[in-house]
Amino acid sequence: EPADFESSALRIRRLRMRIYPRVFSPRKGSWIFIPELMTSTELSGVFDFAKKHDIKVAIVFHDALPVEFPELVSSKYRTDHEQYMRAIAKADCILPVSKYSEKCYTAWAEKNGIPTPPIRTCPNGVQFQTAQSSDIATSGFEGAFILCVSTLEPRKNHETLFAAWEKVQYQLDDKLTLVLVGNRYAGFDDLTEKVKAICDNDPSIEWLEGVSDEQLDLLYRKALFTVFPSIAEGFGLPILESVWYARPCICANFGAMGEAAANGGCLTTDTKNPDSLANAIGSLATDKALRASLEEECSKRPLRTWTDYALDAGKILAQL
Repeated sequence: EPADFESSALRIRRLRMRIYPRVFSPRKGSWIFIPELMTSTELSGVFDFAKKHDIKVAIVFHDALPVEFPELVSSKYRTDHEQYMRAIAKADCILPVSKYSEKCYTAWAEKNGIPTPPIRTCPNGVQFQTAQSSDIATSGFEGAFILCVSTLEPRKNHETLFAAWEKVQYQLDDKLTLVLVGNRYAGFDDLTEKVKAICDNDPSIEWLEGVSDEQLDLLYRKALFTVFPSIAEGFGLPILESVWYARPCICANFGAMGEAAANGGCLTTDTKNPDSLANAIGSLATDKALRASLEEECSKRPLRTWTDYALDAGKILAQL
């Protein structure tokens, strides 16, 4: 029937719009929103499309880490990322995920004489399928463990964590297990092998290479607290994940980590120093009053959801 034919044709057209966006004619003044990394070549195509249709481009900027900490990444990543950072300067708006990332990008652009579009920080959201935890962790160390969630790469600073753990674990009246969760990272096989060897020789450390969302949810809920020893982040999501579950987090007192920790629920320290990190772990493991205080801060701390993020991003773009 004609009606059925028209309905089928409409469905096909909608499908083509999703698969082949080049046939889509956006409304003048609309925005293309790019939340993830793209190559400079891909971005060039986006900018050409935007210019042709008289629309704007907003790009989320996560970090400048390959440029800021070149010793922690491969040379290929450094080159690619710097090209990417040059390319996004042609956008109509850049949305860094933290004040720290904004500072890094603007400093880099100024140093290299690159004019920038409006830059507006819009921090990430943090949200799980389960509601934000309001329960307070129970005291005691029965089967207790400390959780560390991060990929295995140099900037995550596992080697300093291991040094700190060696210093502190024998000082604890009740023995704890250090549970590592995170996948290996391409290009750093030597670090992976070192972590495996340490775990094989120390029964107090366990590495779970990859876990499901359900397993991670359970680990956060059962952990006594978390430690995130990273020395370089654009945002520091595991810190806020820990706070979401009302689990205090030990993390850096500098950079994006200090920014994420600023509103409570965290014990900050110099994570580059094994003695400082060991003292923080020892304090949180043995001082029940401190732990309870931070747990309460976690449960009362308001956290941005992805709905909050979307609303704020929309308001920013509407003003440009």
